[in-house]
Amino acid sequence: MNTEQIGNLTLAELQPDLPLALPEGGYVSLVLVTDRFGSQMHKLTISNGRLLFTVILERGMDIGEIWLEAEKISWERDERYLLHPDHVDLNDNEHSGWDSGFFAAVAAIGPEIFGTPDEVRTVHGTGSYSPALPESVRLSWDEQQICLEGDIPVRGYGMSPVYHKTVRIITGYGAADLFREDTVQNVTDSVQPVDDGYHI
Repeated sequence: MNTEQIGNLTLAELQPDLPLALPEGGYVSLVLVTDRFGSQMHKLTISNGRLLFTVILERGMDIGEIWLEAEKISWERDERYLLHPDHVDLNDNEHSGWDSGFFAAVAAIGPEIFGTPDEVRTVHGTGSYSPALPESVRLSWDEQQICLEGDIPVRGYGMSPVYHKTVRIITGYGAADLFREDTVQNVTDSVQPVDDGYHI
């Protein structure tokens, strides 16, 4: 079977609120969401013809909500928790401010720390509060699957990011699942811990 790429789009080529048809009944659409403090975020909706999910670019490319056919299978979470990273103080509440913006069905944890905060690191790290680089976001598809990719300089706790993350989210047409792959790179000259995962 021919599996050569048949389509490729950058984020800049997607028009907000104008769905783009993909093979096998799939589609992609872009919505600009404004949080309760007035900051804008990019939310992509991707459908493979059966499974539909959203990806929030400013939130570490977290998978926001998930539907299987007509049934929502992710939790019901009030949109007041869908916040731009600029409006979340990760150090709040004894370094547990991460929870104040906990919206996504699949939220990035780490890469600095998976769980308990310490004097420097906040609960669950900064990955879920690190925006993807808009110019790096690319959607591609072939006759079998859809792939969304993007690069994220992980926010970290200092003036410059310590990690760079590349995210790939892949789903096959008509499938009931998706595959998310995160590749984390240390961008400093010293050894760094990597404690990476997801809150599902």
